[in-house]
Amino acid sequence: MDAVVRTRLSVLAVAVSAALAACGGGGGDAGTTPTATTPTTPTTPTTPTTPTTPTTPAAPTASPGTTSSPSSNDTGTITPGLPPAPSVPAANVVVTSVPAATYPGSSETFAAWNSTQDWRARMRTVDATAFGVGLLTQVASLDGIAQTLSTGAPNLTSTNATDRAAAHAAATAQMTSAGYPQSVVVAASTANPLNIGAGTFCAKAIFSALPGVELATSGMRDAGVSSPTAAGGNCVLVAGLTGSQGWQLPPTGSSSVYPFPGKLLTLTQYWGDFAALGFTARPGHIVFASVASVDALPVAVPGAGSGAAIATSAITLNQFSLAVRDSGAAVAARVLVPTGVVRAAGVTAEESTAFRFPTSMALIPDAALLPNTAYQAQFLATVNGRTVTRTWEFTTADN
Repeated sequence: MDAVVRTRLSVLAVAVSAALAACGGGGGDAGTTPTATTPTTPTTPTTPTTPTTPTTPAAPTASPGTTSSPSSNDTGTITPGLPPAPSVPAANVVVTSVPAATYPGSSETFAAWNSTQDWRARMRTVDATAFGVGLLTQVASLDGIAQTLSTGAPNLTSTNATDRAAAHAAATAQMTSAGYPQSVVVAASTANPLNIGAGTFCAKAIFSALPGVELATSGMRDAGVSSPTAAGGNCVLVAGLTGSQGWQLPPTGSSSVYPFPGKLLTLTQYWGDFAALGFTARPGHIVFASVASVDALPVAVPGAGSGAAIATSAITLNQFSLAVRDSGAAVAARVLVPTGVVRAAGVTAEESTAFRFPTSMALIPDAALLPNTAYQAQFLATVNGRTVTRTWEFTTADN
């Protein structure tokens, strides 16, 4: 099982309050007009009122929020100018326990499912003790949809772009008809040159590329999977939210990344539809970051944060880079962001319509990563005025 490395994230939550009492005023002379005979004594001037001493401004208090400290119960750092960090509504907390899957324990489908669940739990968010993005719940009807899609024609992994688009549109329609207006459908061919099982390769291949990493880090709740018993077929993973379910939301200022910190045996290549992103040859494994959290909603969630999906203009990318850990050699790559994300001065990133959610960002190496090599990724962004920063490592497989 892949190792987990503690990561830290500094997150800012805000509240400032101050009171200043108004100063009091003084009085003036008050007299009467003298008569023609005996002048009256002028009234003694009123003593000016002593100005009220200004009230000392109240010390600002921190809103309960998230921090990068080991204890997630600590209060947040005060940063004047930002609204209080919203707390995670009970209906949106991440799921940490689900019923055991019913797939046969020796099946390739179970291998794909188990990897998916394990990795979602390791996509650390606000600090090293955070659970991740939440577990998925197996739903038999979604298993059925996944199985139908894995053998359907045209299939989701067709080499023809038009056929792929048609297959995905049909798959989304099936999910909607099944009661899942929010869904993600991903697939991969298990025809692989590696000496690993079809189910294991299924999960690895899906999460090496878009939109698999968006599903991997999303707040979906229900899911189904189908994987062939041997290499050579198509595996499919579907996940969604019913109209009554709440999106699983990490705390304010969180970020989820993949490959998750400390991941071992990472594939060196991108096994998804790289042509759709403008690559003419298979590039390297994707490095992905999602800044979805309770105040950066990827889709509208009533009662959570602002309730509306975040505007990409509220996200600024300051850095996204990858380097060989030991030598520090930078990896040549393309950085992709959703349309409208702001790029800080000196940051080169391309807008792409390939993203499913406005909170997603990706770095895709120009060529395959080196085998059996440790890499370090760095990510820095500003989301709704709060800084989100991550530095983490992962290691590739010896393939």
